[in-house]
Amino acid sequence: MNTYYKTNSHYLANPFDHLYQNNDVEISNRPEIKEIYSLGIDLEDKIEGDFDLDSLTFQVRYNQLAFVHTGLIAAQIKFKKLYKKTHNNFDHYSREMLGVSYWQIDDTIKATDVVMELIANGFDVLPQNVNQAEKLAHIRGSERVKMWQGIIDTYEPYEITGRTIEEYIAKQEERILPKATQTYNVEMTDELYCFIWSLGHYIFGINWVTEFLSSLLETSKKLVNSLTLEAVHRFSKLWPEVRSILVELWPNEEGDQLKAMDSLIEQFQTVDPNSTSFRYAKDLKGENSLPKIGSRVNLRNLAEVVGAMSTILDGSATAISVYQENEDEMQSDCW
Repeated sequence: MNTYYKTNSHYLANPFDHLYQNNDVEISNRPEIKEIYSLGIDLEDKIEGDFDLDSLTFQVRYNQLAFVHTGLIAAQIKFKKLYKKTHNNFDHYSREMLGVSYWQIDDTIKATDVVMELIANGFDVLPQNVNQAEKLAHIRGSERVKMWQGIIDTYEPYEITGRTIEEYIAKQEERILPKATQTYNVEMTDELYCFIWSLGHYIFGINWVTEFLSSLLETSKKLVNSLTLEAVHRFSKLWPEVRSILVELWPNEEGDQLKAMDSLIEQFQTVDPNSTSFRYAKDLKGENSLPKIGSRVNLRNLAEVVGAMSTILDGSATAISVYQENEDEMQSDCW
């Protein structure tokens, strides 16, 4: 059995302790990793009198907005199709060159759009990460500016988190957020820790299935003019629309995978129709979210099923994205 070290959650480890602990290990040759490692050595070698607090404070504040730098650069790469020099589509470029999926970069670009609009409207208090900025991405123009003004009028900068932003917006839009899961005092054994970690890891995959479904619909809007589906997370509404798109685009493909998806999604629909049951222990009525699932979950089987569904949907979303990019490029060439 593996041994897991337990640490005090309030203990703050010193990151500089790792600089010289493995002399036999060769540091990666990737330029960005070497630069980070060199920065660590440079800072560690300095003594107290070598530091300029004002300069260090500026660097911390500047780097807190590093995601905006990434978003601006990524937007140029995507919108000007600079990735075409090495890859056929942006998704392949993102995976192979950046080590992330295209929707992760898209999220960063959306967050960057929010921050740049706030900067253009004179704000000096800004979202500090992608999660915070993304909460405002669905709001446009003057309403976004008004909403952010209300947030910074309500909270001190250090109080602003993704959750507080979400709660404030929900209140203004008169929406009800799901209640946070009730907490209990339990003894955290190694076995319980491993189980919770594994369950969270695999259940997270289920939520991604819903995101893939939404992604397919989003990237297919230009291909299917009849698609008028509101942004929902119900499998029963999403999957029939997605399925019809896939059949229309690839009518000659084998239908075994789609039939398998029909069966799997029907099972998930029975247990978690709104993609919320696995995330919240109680529903809005205070009742158990998963009364039908029983007391045991086969995590290995769950992981395999979710992985297979994700592969099919991710591949379809990528193919649609490539198709759409080619269509847009052909129209651009014609113009």
